[in-house]
Formats: sequence, C-alpha cells, structure tokens
Amino acid sequence: KVISSSKIAIMYQTRLEKIQSISTLCRHATNQIVAGTLGFVEKHPEFLKDRSPGLPWKLKGYKTKGECLENPNARKVWHTKWDRIRRGKDETFPDSALFLRAQISKVGTDKICAVWGIPIDVIIEEGKTFHPYIRCLRDDDNNIPIAYRAEMAIGGMAYVNDMLEAHPDSNYIIGDWSKFDRTAPAWLIRDCFQIIYDSIDHCHVIDSEAFLACPNGQKFASLQKNGQVFHQHTHSFAHW
Repeated sequence: KVISSSKIAIMYQTRLEKIQSISTLCRHATNQIVAGTLGFVEKHPEFLKDRSPGLPWKLKGYKTKGECLENPNARKVWHTKWDRIRRGKDETFPDSALFLRAQISKVGTDKICAVWGIPIDVIIEEGKTFHPYIRCLRDDDNNIPIAYRAEMAIGGMAYVNDMLEAHPDSNYIIGDWSKFDRTAPAWLIRDCFQIIYDSIDHCHVIDSEAFLACPNGQKFASLQKNGQVFHQHTHSFAHW
C-alpha cells in the first residue's frame, strides 16, 4: 500500500510530539537537567580518562585523556578556545582521527565501522550536557524506553532476548536502520538534537564543586559521526 507524503508527514509529526512529551518526563523528574562547566566534566568520575585524547594531542606524546587533564597548560588550550567562542570569536579545532572497528557479519563478508576519535577539546565541551543527560536517562525513575548500554559485544542481544521471552504473548517489532550514519537525513538529526536541547536548563550550570585529518590530508564530511558522545542518543531517538 502506497502512503501519500502528506500522511507520512502527519505520522512523523505525531510520533515526534510523542517522543518530545516522553523526553520531557526525564526533565521534570529531576527538576530540569542542569548542564555542567568544563571543570565539572574534567573532574567527573565517569569521564573516560584512559582513552586517546585525539589529534593533535596524540602526536604531541599524550597517550590518554588523563595525561592531558594532568597538564594545566593542555587544559588552558581548550578553556581558552571555548571562552573565545562564547564571546563570539572565531576559533578552529583539530581534525578527528579515524579508527576502523571490525563488526559481526555474515560468513565471507568483511564489515568494518568507522569510529571517529573526537579531540578531547570537543569531548570536554559536549560532556557539559552529556553527563547530566545520560544520568537522567540511565539512573532516574522515568518512562523513557531506552535500554542504555545494551551493546551486542557485551551481551546486549541476550538482554533483549530475555526481555522478549519474559512477555511471550506480546507483539513486537525488532529492526535497525541500515547504514544509519550515512543515510539519516539532516532534518532528522536536527530534530533529535532539538529533543535533547529542550530538556536542558540553559540558565544555570553545575560547577566542578557541585559533586564529586588522515595522513594524506584527506578529510571526510558526515551528517552524524560514530564517536560523538550524543551519537547513541540521536540513533535511539531516530529509531524510536
């Protein structure tokens, strides 16, 4: 059956409003999600310090993000950049390093996934909203149907299978958007980020004391990069 474009638009808008209303429950459950500061992220107990800091830091001898954080001169670099951006000044950031990760595939088929090593300069800034937001999705008592950390490589599919077997008389659909990172339209990614943006209190911040390019020069443009901290959130909202 062929569905007209106008009906598809209505269906999408209805679904979008449903997701927005459910996402709002997360914000209300915590009296709005308050973003942090750069110092908040640098001292956050869940910030992964054992990962690569990305370019250009890895070329300067830094092996981990933790090594960058221990150097006040390194921290000053991204603090200065983001301060200039907030004051309307022009700034540039280093390229992202490209890593290739092998994935499960059919016999006789080689499948790899491009994962971008986003520089620590950007990861720190994204973490200001990411850490409070993920805490809400993961830890708070809300009705958002997102199974965070259900990774295939660490038994995620077994979790999904157990959940389905626990409700044998239920109807369900299991699907995945093939080649999502390369084919998801820009307007869909923008809608997903708008849901996240609307959940954040942009008038207050939590400070650090609140709680504990390729070798040949080639560059790639992409709508959504696997490696960004919000990648899984936009992926989940789009499938939802």
